[in-house]
Parts: sequence; C-alpha cells; structure tokens
Amino acid sequence: MSNLATNIVNNGKFIVIYGMNNLGKTTKINLLKKYFLQRNISIDILKFPNYNLKPTGHKLFNYSHQGNTLKISPKQTIKLAIQNQLDFQPEIKRILEKGTWIVCENYFLDNIIWGQMHDLNMDFLINEIETYIQPDLSILFDGKEQFSSGIDPNHPYETDQKIWNKGRGLYLNLCNDYNLQTIQADRDKEKVFIDLIKQIQLNLK
Repeated sequence: MSNLATNIVNNGKFIVIYGMNNLGKTTKINLLKKYFLQRNISIDILKFPNYNLKPTGHKLFNYSHQGNTLKISPKQTIKLAIQNQLDFQPEIKRILEKGTWIVCENYFLDNIIWGQMHDLNMDFLINEIETYIQPDLSILFDGKEQFSSGIDPNHPYETDQKIWNKGRGLYLNLCNDYNLQTIQADRDKEKVFIDLIKQIQLNLK
C-alpha cells in the first residue's frame, strides 16, 4: 500500500463509517487511528450518539443501554439523536479547519435508518440533514451476521436478529443515494482493515 500521507492536503478530511452494531466498526477505527498516527497524520475519533454531550446524551444512553426507563418514543429518540449531532457541528468544523482528520462512527444516516425501522414519516429529517457538515467519504460495514461477543442484552438493535437484518437491508438501500462505499465486514479483521485503507486511498487522493 502506498503511503497515505502523500495524499494529505492542508484541511482535514471527514470519514464516516456506518453499519449495524457488532460488525467491528470500533475495532477498525481504532486500528485506523494507530495507522494515521504512525504516519504523523493528525486524527480525531468521534462516535454518535455522543453520550457525554448534554442535554441529549444521557437520554439516548438510557434508551439504548438502560432499558428505556425514561419511556422515550422512537420519534423522540430520533429528534434527540439529531440534536446530539447538530450540537457537535461547531466542534467538527473546528477540528477539520485545523487540519485534523476525523473518523466518525455513525452519523446522520443512522437517524434515517432508525426512523424507517419504526415506519416513521421521515420528511421532517430531510431539512435537518442539509444543515450537517457533509463527510468526504462514507463507508458502510456490511455483514450477514453480527459478532456475538459484543451483543448488549439491553440494546434493541442487537438482541433481535430480525430487527438487525431489517436495519442491514435499509443501509444497503441507501448506498446509491448517499454514495456509500461498502466493505464486507464479517471477515478476518486484517482483511477488512486492508480494504478500509484501500477505500480511503482510492477516494481521498
């Protein structure tokens, strides 16, 4: 593989990695951070929802990991997720303008997926998407099955395979409309990582 550093320009690049839970996104992003730093490329790692971001983060964490004891509806959850991401837009802008790359796990397409999984009218979301800082590269980690070692028994996406499969299909349906580059993620992690680097080199020259 050629040295990624030869393709760097002054402004940072914004990469988003999508995909259903437990397909190794976090693991590969951490490997990517190490790869960048070894080549003296400044990089920040983000993940949405940002559970530390007030006032939305703790409510989203409750919904996903604490059994939704706050009784938040799916549509309320989407609105919270949108606000969570919008509140962080100034920080994304600041990071990119100083020349740092961003690799982000999950972003605005997850809100569309969540709404479609719950058969919600998503018209209200379209205008919101236009206000987001757009990624330079969006990648979909796809796979037929999630890795069982990471399943959270309290997470609605992870405990029901039918729901998980529906979400996977919805992501695949968005590939053309949002120019998602697909990587088969349910393979050996080294092969997946090599494909990830190739996609970055190919699309961010």
